[in-house]
Amino acid sequence: MSDLDQLLDNASTDVQRGIRTVSTPSLVAIRRRARRRKVTGATAAVVLLASLGASALLLSRGAAEVLATGSDSLFSSEVILQDGVVTEEELLAGADAVVACVADAGFEIEVMYFGDTDGMLAFDTSTVTDEVFNPCMDAHLSRNVMLGWLATRGRLDLHELQAEDSATVECVEQRTGVDFGEVTHDDFAYLTEEGRQTLDAAFEYQDHEIWMACRYDLGYLDEQNAETKALVACVENRTGEEFGDLTFEGGVLTEEGQQTLQAAIMYQNHEPWEACQQELGLD
Repeated sequence: MSDLDQLLDNASTDVQRGIRTVSTPSLVAIRRRARRRKVTGATAAVVLLASLGASALLLSRGAAEVLATGSDSLFSSEVILQDGVVTEEELLAGADAVVACVADAGFEIEVMYFGDTDGMLAFDTSTVTDEVFNPCMDAHLSRNVMLGWLATRGRLDLHELQAEDSATVECVEQRTGVDFGEVTHDDFAYLTEEGRQTLDAAFEYQDHEIWMACRYDLGYLDEQNAETKALVACVENRTGEEFGDLTFEGGVLTEEGQQTLQAAIMYQNHEPWEACQQELGLD
């Protein structure tokens, strides 16, 4: 389990109620506080980008437009990825399709789009079960679609991620003696279904411990942890508060470190944290 997964698991009741991890261990955990029409002011979204262990925390605030829904344009993940590029129009059509898919199962959800800030989606899924929501996401906004959107936004290099995936699985196999299968990708550097199953198996093995140890030894957690340290230091300097030691073990936050990070994020309704993200260019 990554440090940010642990943080979310140990967060306050208010945050836990607002976090949903979509297609674990894939992409997107969002703090959801959906309203009809438009959300402004102190609206906050916590987005967990956990592409099978390569985690990054993004906290943003801003206006979020509630998208129109309808069952007429049920874009599938396969259609969106036909040319390997995910456009904003395709992303929103996929979100529409997720809402319509859930509605077909007898549930109602809302989706917000943070287009003016981080370009991410927030679903209010408080009234729907994982058994209904997750298959709808996989069908219309799959892990590959969300990774493609991050690539479109310049937040991710798919070929670098491909290399990281392959190297991490190879490391896990060498340490465990287990053959998890081939890490296959398509021509656009997206995981195939076979490749996804391989990564899932390697990630889940022994409760993620080997996976995280490999990512740490390969240096894939260094940049993330450096950014986390810089953000907490910035919040402390900005507020004059001391939140505690941000300690790591094997590249993963200790329980004490999780509490420190949580305190820095939550302080004064996220405002210093968000200001520091902008100041450091991490928003």
